[in-house]
Amino acid sequence: MKKMTKLLALLLALTMALSLAACGKKENKPEATPTPETVYASEFTTFPGTYSGGEARLNVRFTDETGFYGMVNEVVGQREPYEGEVAEWEGQFDIYEPRLYRMDFTGEMSKLNYEPLKVDDVNEGAQVSNWIESLVKTDDGFLVIEEVFVNWSDAPEGVQPYSDEWYNYSQSEDRYYIRRLDADGVERSSAQLDLEALRQNEENVNPYRIAVLEDGTLLTSGETALYAFGADGKYLYKIDTGFEWIMNLIQMADGAVYVVGFGTDASGSYNPAICQVDAKNRSLGEALEVEGDLYSAIPGSGKYLFYYTYGNNFFGYDKEKQEPVKLFNWINVDVLSDELDSYTVLADGRVVGLMSEWDKNYENATRSLVTIREVPYSSLPQKTVLTLASEGMDWNFRQELVRFNRASDTTRVELVDYSEYDDYETDYDENGYGEPGGMTKLRTEILSGKVPDILDLNGMPTRQLAAKGLLMDLYPLLDADPELSREDIFPNVLKALETDGKLTSVSSGFYIQTCIGAKSVVGDKPGWTYRDLNAALATMPEGCTVFGISTTRDTVLDTMLSLDMGQFVDWNTGKVNFDSQDFVDLLTFVKEFPAEFDWSKHEWVDEDEDYNRIKAGQQLLLNSGLSGLDELGTYDSIFGGQDSYTFIGYPTTEGVGNLLQVNSGFAISRDCKDPEAAWQFLRILLTEEYEEERGYNFPANKNLFEKKKQDALTPTYQKDEEGHILIDPETGEKMMEAKGWTVDFETMEEIPVYVYTQEQVDRVEEVIRATDRVPDSNRPIFDIVREQAQAFFAGQRSAEEVAKLVQSKVNIYVNEQR
Repeated sequence: MKKMTKLLALLLALTMALSLAACGKKENKPEATPTPETVYASEFTTFPGTYSGGEARLNVRFTDETGFYGMVNEVVGQREPYEGEVAEWEGQFDIYEPRLYRMDFTGEMSKLNYEPLKVDDVNEGAQVSNWIESLVKTDDGFLVIEEVFVNWSDAPEGVQPYSDEWYNYSQSEDRYYIRRLDADGVERSSAQLDLEALRQNEENVNPYRIAVLEDGTLLTSGETALYAFGADGKYLYKIDTGFEWIMNLIQMADGAVYVVGFGTDASGSYNPAICQVDAKNRSLGEALEVEGDLYSAIPGSGKYLFYYTYGNNFFGYDKEKQEPVKLFNWINVDVLSDELDSYTVLADGRVVGLMSEWDKNYENATRSLVTIREVPYSSLPQKTVLTLASEGMDWNFRQELVRFNRASDTTRVELVDYSEYDDYETDYDENGYGEPGGMTKLRTEILSGKVPDILDLNGMPTRQLAAKGLLMDLYPLLDADPELSREDIFPNVLKALETDGKLTSVSSGFYIQTCIGAKSVVGDKPGWTYRDLNAALATMPEGCTVFGISTTRDTVLDTMLSLDMGQFVDWNTGKVNFDSQDFVDLLTFVKEFPAEFDWSKHEWVDEDEDYNRIKAGQQLLLNSGLSGLDELGTYDSIFGGQDSYTFIGYPTTEGVGNLLQVNSGFAISRDCKDPEAAWQFLRILLTEEYEEERGYNFPANKNLFEKKKQDALTPTYQKDEEGHILIDPETGEKMMEAKGWTVDFETMEEIPVYVYTQEQVDRVEEVIRATDRVPDSNRPIFDIVREQAQAFFAGQRSAEEVAKLVQSKVNIYVNEQR
């Protein structure tokens, strides 16, 4: 065990030392930590002006040394309105056609002389639309696969055109054409792909993925096979791949073609594989051993056969070593890979990508070029570098991390992403129970003393870490902040984020996880015990369950333990309280739920839905949440009115059993090399600006909550482009803006809510302010309880006997870990 711990610590140290991004000091004693000779760093060039309309939506098909090539769907005219048709929105009658564009690395757009294919062998009145499925560069120009979609109606005479009945006779035809263009985009030749025989054989061909072989043969893919077509569009042959699903076709710089697909191995695991295509022998070569999202793979250059992104990391597959090499973490080079419109690797190893930043209306975009290159470590500005350890970071916070690093001249926060150690094939059992491997590794390393500067607490045993003194008290940093104070944050949120009076984490926002019951059954006061719940259940019709039919024992056990963990374990004193009546009651409650629910064998019907079961008296509680005012209308509909239900919460040993689930909880470690710099990053979570732009659910910032509350109470009106309030032509009344939507479960109709009442707002705020506990996750303790409880669930031991066994084992674990 000591050797394994030592190895894990060494691996983490190496990961931190070799983080491939703009760098600075790595430890308090930089001379003790070797720095790499080279690192990857980014440069951003914002193109002048903005891109509007179709130009902003350049659908990039490929990138080469000269720029980005792709399709823009342009408005080329307007169709005639159908009989009786009235325009309901601007652009309703626009006709779109695809055009080809090139954008160079300065942002300049140039249009190719390309025209979509015109077909005339279609039914009279048929609608024809074109789309560019594929675009590749050839020695003398381009090759395009163009889709022509034709649809019409065979409705008999007398049927009103474009009526519902008319559409019942709708017919369509999908055609694909090979079009060869010169360097200016002018067509040289075209031929329709011969797909008739394949379609009759129910084989699905997807020409979105194509490669051009040396002899001019076009290779494309279906779901499980590759298909070859001649230059004249004639079908030539098929290559069976053995894959259950093909997800990529890659043509390398030397012309070699590789296919990427999913298949099952001998153990039954579902794995991706990449194989070279042997067109001559119509077979595939031996599969390369690669783990990752090969759907994103692109042709390689230099020493690398191909490149791909897996999670947050960018890899190159080394030709000589026949193995993948991690080149950099996208976030640590200030890029969110899913925000890239397109990217490629140039011959000199530079990674170039096109990025777009859209306005609020998603109409106009500012575009920029990112260039990532390997540079000498010493050539970069030296900054204070803080490590942030996370297992699956929230997307909004990843975006803020990138923004912070781009803007700061003094500090850099580098992500150490433990989700790359996850293996869902082995991390979970057949019932889906377990823990991500990255979380296990992160927790083990932290508890062994290898602590990062900043820690993402999602899924972490916060109380245990705080009791070991690993988390810094953030109150002094908050109190010293010139712009934020404790008064700006909900006091119950601060309390929920405290451990023993110390603020051990901060969060951007939250929602309430709760149980909701009919007031006539559960009473009107939140909070109850297991005995109270059983008494309420006894008043219900025979066969009534507590929750929905798919709620399993493990789910309930996890929830109840995370709710009351603080009552069972005191990490400061080491006192454990599992041999108590409270824990016996918890086990007895959990036993009543099914061990598993087989979704594959259960035929779900409307009567199984929670809202129908509650109305029918078959279910006591709705296990749900409160994240906005919208939910109130939904609960009104389920329970029969605004004053008909109570946010009663889960049964618990004391207080109200509602859980405050935070969006993102982050802590600063006791070993942080620069707590003030770390605070400048984490404080962003508490600001109005962050929560307004990136937050969701309820904001932790009281000032923003008050603004949202006033907006909910105040009617607002729809306006035209010039700011004039719109008037309903039928009623003459001002047209109000919807604040939200609810569902009427009698009719399943979505109902707009134009303004909320003071009573509704007060009710939500009352639930918020009464909730001050967050779930306490401690997987090793959960595993001990779950393992020992099986004997009680199977009727082999009493709840009291199991409680004593859990007490003994958890007591040993807690006092070993303190």
